[in-house]
Amino acid sequence: MNNSWQLAWEISLRILPFLLGLSGVALQVQLACSRHYPTIIKSLERSLALERLKFMWGEHGFYSRLSLVSSIAALAFCPQHFIKRKLLHPDDIKRLPHPIKKRLCISIWLLLIGVLGLTASYFKSS
Repeated sequence: MNNSWQLAWEISLRILPFLLGLSGVALQVQLACSRHYPTIIKSLERSLALERLKFMWGEHGFYSRLSLVSSIAALAFCPQHFIKRKLLHPDDIKRLPHPIKKRLCISIWLLLIGVLGLTASYFKSS
């Protein structure tokens, strides 16, 4: 009985980071395919970063929109870094609606926790 509980805990601890990371991706997919996408793009229209990201990823197609939303999530996650580099206009990050900014930041946190958890479980098993 004890051995089966230990196995169940080990399996769940290995699956949990994967599920957290997948939840972060799902949240970004939802934002890329929702009615909030034009709001995100319009609120960051004065930023140099958005122009560069549009040039790099494009705007048409699912993969392009998802890549663009993922990159914008990084802008919302640590805006001061990009403001210092003059890639993000300070007023643009304020124009981004708070619920959308919160979702972008939550998606980044879920992805970071998932990657760190998967890395830790990899090194634990080695």
